[in-house]
Amino acid sequence: MTSLIVGLDHVQVEAPAGCEARARAFFGAFLGLPELAKPEALRSRGGVWFGLPDGRQLHVGVTPDLVPREKGHPALRCADLTAFRAHCEAHGVPHRADDEAGVPRVFLRDPFGHRLEVVHGGTRKRPRRPCPLRRPPRMGRMTDTTPRRAEVERDTLVRWLNEYLNVGAYPDASLNGLQIEGTPVIRRIAASVDTSVKTLQDAADGGADLLIVHHGLFWGRPLPVVGPHRERLRTAIMADLNLYAAHLPLDAHPEVGNNAMIARALSLQGARPFGEANGHRIGLAGELPFSQSLQDFADRVQKLTGEICLVHGGGGPNVSRLGILSGGGAGAVAEAAAAGLDTLLTGEPEHKHFHEAFEYGVNVVFAGHYETEVFGVRALAARLEDEFGLPWQFLHHPTGL
Repeated sequence: MTSLIVGLDHVQVEAPAGCEARARAFFGAFLGLPELAKPEALRSRGGVWFGLPDGRQLHVGVTPDLVPREKGHPALRCADLTAFRAHCEAHGVPHRADDEAGVPRVFLRDPFGHRLEVVHGGTRKRPRRPCPLRRPPRMGRMTDTTPRRAEVERDTLVRWLNEYLNVGAYPDASLNGLQIEGTPVIRRIAASVDTSVKTLQDAADGGADLLIVHHGLFWGRPLPVVGPHRERLRTAIMADLNLYAAHLPLDAHPEVGNNAMIARALSLQGARPFGEANGHRIGLAGELPFSQSLQDFADRVQKLTGEICLVHGGGGPNVSRLGILSGGGAGAVAEAAAAGLDTLLTGEPEHKHFHEAFEYGVNVVFAGHYETEVFGVRALAARLEDEFGLPWQFLHHPTGL
């Protein structure tokens, strides 16, 4: 008989309770896999889901009495194994390389002690289902295996985004919302922190109909359509690509915002608004579950973001009361001190604010503007997949800043 099985959907890795921060740090920040929103009915079980570039998924699931796997293991493909080994070495991740199976490969351990294999080989594309594991299509006859591709009208999707993000509530230099109008039907989404010729072209090459960004093209002043600005517009228009930007509304969002995602990964407790920007508080402040040394905290953040942190130790040796303000929050030291916080976590430093950390007695941990703002666009894209069944891809173009 003809097989009813059409392929592999996902693999699951076992992890202990409370695994989410470590899973996000390793599979998300270190391996660069986008996080997927779990179905509402499964979220109470804990764990995290991640997407793979070929459309399959890797699930980290909670299991009692965890025993690390020595033999059974997932094997991921990597287009540049030499670069991956350098990535491991740069982040201090132990690994072993061999080619005994006739193909170059690397073995390492995930945060839970399981064996993980990374094999040299490019991405193999497969047809994407409308919404993996979230809203499977209603089954008709068993012989009907034709995949049904999700699609949504652009204007419907834009209205949903505008309402979900409450874009009109935030005075912002960024033109938030739809910045470039493209095809009227959306079937695939790309997400990126920044807008550049490279990200626009990568989105088009990947078959995206909509690119969602944190930093768009328009910032409160008219620009002549010349040079790089012209090329960016031309790239999007030639590809019939929609461009949607969400700046402060995405920083501030309580579910998928950059600061909310970081706070969740760090298990921040008693979260409350913090970090004033144009009359709104877009960050969060709260308490860590336990006090930890400033060095241990910086190491934890580095594992989460993948960025080596710059630390200005203006306060005490320990971190317990934390303010989070992604991106360019160096100017929030005085507000952090007034709120009784001992540490501020933000993106990039500014020279004019250097002395404030030491004068106000507040530690400041800089984890990178780019790296602290990858979380929102990824979470928003995953939320759209959950809502509309639209597949998505994160375009990773780190700036090192």
